[in-house]
Amino acid sequence: MPRTSGSLELSDFTRGRIVGQYEGGKSQREISAGLNVPLSTVNRVIVQFQRNKKTSVSPRSGRPGPSDGQKRALVREVLRNPEKSVNDVAVTSNLSRRTVQREDQIDGLIDTMTARIKTLSEKKGGSTQY
Repeated sequence: MPRTSGSLELSDFTRGRIVGQYEGGKSQREISAGLNVPLSTVNRVIVQFQRNKKTSVSPRSGRPGPSDGQKRALVREVLRNPEKSVNDVAVTSNLSRRTVQREDQIDGLIDTMTARIKTLSEKKGGSTQY
C-alpha cells in the first residue's frame, strides 16, 4: 500500500527511469521536474536503490482488501436484500464473511436493516429466524 492514501505507487518502469537518470548524472531536482514526481519520492527511490541494488517494490504480505467496486457492490446488495445475513451477503459477493464484517458501512447497514425487519415483523405478530 502506498505511504499515503492519496498517492499512487510508482511503476517499476518509472522507478527504473529515476535510477537511470540519476546514474546518468542528473540531479534529483532535475529528475523530479522532468518526470513530474515529488522530490521526496525521487530521493526515496534512489536511496532504496543504493541500499538494496533493486528498483522494484517488494511484494507485500497478506491478501489485499476489497476494491472500491466490491465495496459499492456490497452496499447495493445489502440495500437490495436487507433481510440477508452477513454470511449470505458474503457468499453472494464472493468475499469472506470477515471481510464483509470489517466494512463498517456494510455492517451498520445490515444491523440497521435487520433491526428494522425484526421490529416490523414483531408489530405484525410474525416471527423471524435470525
